[in-house]
Amino acid sequence: MGTILRCIQRPPHGGDTLWADMNAAYEGLSSAMQSFLSGLEAVHDFNNFRRKFDHLPLRERHQKIAELEEQLPNPVIPVVQIHPVTGQKILFVNELYTMSIKGLRADESKAVLNFLFQQAKMPEYQFRFHWEPNSMVFLGKSPNSALCVE
Repeated sequence: MGTILRCIQRPPHGGDTLWADMNAAYEGLSSAMQSFLSGLEAVHDFNNFRRKFDHLPLRERHQKIAELEEQLPNPVIPVVQIHPVTGQKILFVNELYTMSIKGLRADESKAVLNFLFQQAKMPEYQFRFHWEPNSMVFLGKSPNSALCVE
């Protein structure tokens, strides 16, 4: 249904949170681009979790990472998802985890993904909240339905 976040203590610098409405990002695409993306699948790699092995000697680190990759192979996920409650189409790509698009050459995949990553960064598809101590945010099905209490 949504997420509730509350600020207890704010850092001395920064501290804003930014959300991207990936349904709005999808809707902002041309119908030709929406058609192109329909049916494409992206490879996701949770490479950030590999850092938890950085403290290990090189040989042991490689062994642990290989075990992790065997247990949790990189998922292949549709680029366009259907929200299970609202039925809205959303872009399901993330600059941290989406590595490539299956079936495209590396240069094509990189170009399409970079375009989609930039789509999510457009201010009209984002919601920014500046936190203060004891402020609270409820995010519903999209950032446009945010309720902020300070």
